[in-house]
Amino acid sequence: MGVSELLASRGWSVDGSKIRNALDRLDVRDYVSTNVGVIQAEIDNGEELRVLCPFCDDRKGKMYINTEKRTVFCQRCRYGVGIGFLKFMADAEGIPKHQVVLRLMQSALHIEGSVDSLLDRILNSGDELGEVDNSGVEKAHSICLPEGSVRLFRGIRTGLAQRAERYLRSRLSAEQCRRDKFYLWRCRVLIPTYFAGELVTWVARDLTGKSSRKYMTPTGVSQGLWIFGWDRIRNLDRVVVVEGCFDAYAVERAGYPACASFGKHLTKVQCDLLSRFERITILYDQDAISSARESALQLERFGVDVRVGILHHGDPDSYSEDDLSDVILTACSPRSSEFIRQYMEVI
Repeated sequence: MGVSELLASRGWSVDGSKIRNALDRLDVRDYVSTNVGVIQAEIDNGEELRVLCPFCDDRKGKMYINTEKRTVFCQRCRYGVGIGFLKFMADAEGIPKHQVVLRLMQSALHIEGSVDSLLDRILNSGDELGEVDNSGVEKAHSICLPEGSVRLFRGIRTGLAQRAERYLRSRLSAEQCRRDKFYLWRCRVLIPTYFAGELVTWVARDLTGKSSRKYMTPTGVSQGLWIFGWDRIRNLDRVVVVEGCFDAYAVERAGYPACASFGKHLTKVQCDLLSRFERITILYDQDAISSARESALQLERFGVDVRVGILHHGDPDSYSEDDLSDVILTACSPRSSEFIRQYMEVI
């Protein structure tokens, strides 16, 4: 059953009246704050919003959005003349207009996740991980990127895409930006995770600072089954394990192979994967030093030489490359007196 058939089975046809009804249900204020950016001011009891235009170098909030009439106009670049709200949504997110329509219909149908992913779950229910190949590496059935995701660093010139690319350049090296795949999804930078070449999960980081969820991950996927950066480090004998994706990129810039555990605790699946390394350095955030020691002791049971790097403030991404290298080089056994001494200092 395709998307159109599924919609038809629920009594929907993608005609003008249905689209207008779905658009009328849209909370414009919530949409703008999530997908466009910070609302600078509300005018006429909130009927009109003044925001930074995502299509020009507006720094004063020259774009006006009417929440009742669904009209958009920027006084600086004149964007909005003759443009409906659907086209504005597509331009703001850098996606085709038909994808906006499908999402509105999906919302009106109260479907969790995209229509396509719903079909995938129906067809593939109970078959999440697949089998194990001769090397002992689990083969994963790849998931899909969320609908509307757009590949970055491909010449897209929308305001949101440019903001996302500036954000990534501020946190990653030029080589990392060129090497890895990054996407724009709504108002988030999306970082995929691959396992044996298959997309298995992703993390989407909010760009606005307004969302109640700084990071989002796919529904129904356990991050504890995977390790970020696995395909780059799987054939090495040493690795540094950190909590998050940006921490892994920071360790890479300092000159060390790195991966991320998606949090401050290792699952048994992750320990099984990491047990093939000869030496592992756990480098969690300063406030997770106890969890780092616990994870190190877990890995020691697999016969791995494990060290713990101790940060006295923040996370790996907040350190300079030289300082981060010093922490990694001086990492010590979780059972050593030096670790206990530094541990007491940190806590």
